[in-house]
Amino acid sequence: MRVFVVDTGEMGTSSGAILARAGHEVTLLIQPYDSAQRALYLNLRLAATWAKNTNYIHLPGVELPENIEFADNFKNCANADVILLAVPSKFLWSAIENIKPYLESNPKCILTLLTKGFDSDGQIPVGLKLKNNLLLTLGYKNFAIISGYTPASYLANAYLTGRVYAASVASYDLNIIKKLKRLFKGSGLGLIGTRDVVGSALGGALKNAYAIGYGILRGLNKSDEAWAYLNLALCEMKIFLDYAGAKSKTLESPAVKADFRLTSIGEIDWESRNVTFGKYLAEYHTAEEIKAYVQDPKHTVEGYESMKTLWQIAQDNKLYTPLLHRIHAICEFIASPGTLSLVMKN
Repeated sequence: MRVFVVDTGEMGTSSGAILARAGHEVTLLIQPYDSAQRALYLNLRLAATWAKNTNYIHLPGVELPENIEFADNFKNCANADVILLAVPSKFLWSAIENIKPYLESNPKCILTLLTKGFDSDGQIPVGLKLKNNLLLTLGYKNFAIISGYTPASYLANAYLTGRVYAASVASYDLNIIKKLKRLFKGSGLGLIGTRDVVGSALGGALKNAYAIGYGILRGLNKSDEAWAYLNLALCEMKIFLDYAGAKSKTLESPAVKADFRLTSIGEIDWESRNVTFGKYLAEYHTAEEIKAYVQDPKHTVEGYESMKTLWQIAQDNKLYTPLLHRIHAICEFIASPGTLSLVMKN
């Protein structure tokens, strides 16, 4: 299959690498946001035949397969079988405007979203809003969401370790699910199909937000409570999933339970940015320091914005989510990090 990946952040690069090794024709879009991105594009184009080709900005130390191509425009959408959309949520809609004309001329192409979280101006997960937008504006239905535990550097090196990661692929069209499962066959990422687009879209935002709480408890050296928190947090996630109308079994899917637990626990030498932020909060920082941390582009705490949106949803709809309310209070009102433990005991 011909695959066009938008763009070359951690997950985009990793996804492109595993699909190229699985034998597909893969092109990665490098959007020249700044001089560093432009230099990356030029260097990768010039070094395309080097065995040690690497995305030194976003995925350093990971060798990219020689057969990956690189582009700095969206023209490859015209003949792509699958477009993988892996841009940060704040750049999502500008990318969609560039992609839409090609979806009209190439309607059989499957647009697959890897981005997680909420839209910046509302309480709808980006996956659900994007699906609705494409249906309303183009009548386009060939859409899917992939969500699960996929640490980029580990996934890209799965061919060396033999490890297989799991993720949910959600679409209302079973044929799309089948095609995407075939696409990723032998890549190191196994896909489990579901028609619960709502639950899968919400799962990524939930796991990022609640991983902050796990990080707080780990930062306080409360290991036993951190383990207990994993199950308590899942109970609160179910409240949000039920409110959104998700299917009951989605809680146990790779898009929610597996993603949350494995993201929280991490790997031997890898830790989620949301868990790292939670550990930072456990150090009793000031409001100004916390604000500076989440605004620093080097940190990119996806769960922070998701946590604020989920808190607002809970407030507006009177959902009983004490763990999330306490995380919100610690982040926004400088409540003592230790009070998260007290909430768990009540």
